[in-house]
Amino acid sequence: MTLYVQPLSEGDRAYLDEIIAESEPEIPGAHAHIILLSSQGYSSVEIASLVGRHPATVRKWIHRYNEQGSLTPLQRGRKSICTEEQTQEIIEIALTNPRALGQPHSRWSLHRLVHYLIETGVVKTISHDTVWRIIRARGVHFQRGKGWSRNEEK
Repeated sequence: MTLYVQPLSEGDRAYLDEIIAESEPEIPGAHAHIILLSSQGYSSVEIASLVGRHPATVRKWIHRYNEQGSLTPLQRGRKSICTEEQTQEIIEIALTNPRALGQPHSRWSLHRLVHYLIETGVVKTISHDTVWRIIRARGVHFQRGKGWSRNEEK
């Protein structure tokens, strides 16, 4: 059974023609060309040879267009585990003396910090690596013997 794109409106056709003409970086012109050719009755194999792509790639874009109604690529990478509020709270806690939060130690270790974040419900679950990346990205660094501190611009 041959796969074809859903019927296109004139607006869809004009949009796809515009993408091909401008070749937007987020939406390669070849993807728009695939959809237009499919709407004209070309098979996936024929389209693949015309646009220089593998037939499986052609079918992928036809399926994606039929399901989403657009050519916007799917988000790559993993979705953020923490909200901005959680991220800010992680930073604030890392910069707070653990004793001020009722903890029996005077400095945070990465392990203690992760355990505290989960135990207090700041996050449901989080890896040591994720906490490390969050903290480092916000300019907070671990200093041996001193714990976490924010790098101040000089």
